[in-house]
Amino acid sequence: MPHRMLQQAIDLMREGKTEASARMLQVVIRDPELSNKFRATAYAWLAETQDDLNFKIQCLNRALDSDPGNAQIQERLNSLLAVQPSTRQAPVQRPPQ
Repeated sequence: MPHRMLQQAIDLMREGKTEASARMLQVVIRDPELSNKFRATAYAWLAETQDDLNFKIQCLNRALDSDPGNAQIQERLNSLLAVQPSTRQAPVQRPPQ
């Protein structure tokens, strides 16, 4: 069930329905039956639901916590860290754990 919901959330993102996708991804992430690999995927997609750079970085860090060997997520995180201003503060909204 969580894998099906994850795919539905991804489909929503591809359709441009970011708010609906974010809500579904937050539900998926909390599902204890979700594997670490798919949890990392969910966090990576959740990162794309907002424009806030710090939110994206936090999501990608949580994705790497779930799947430390994921090179694509590491590359995406590295590219965001390279453009992150050093004066940025923590985001108001935090991704779910």
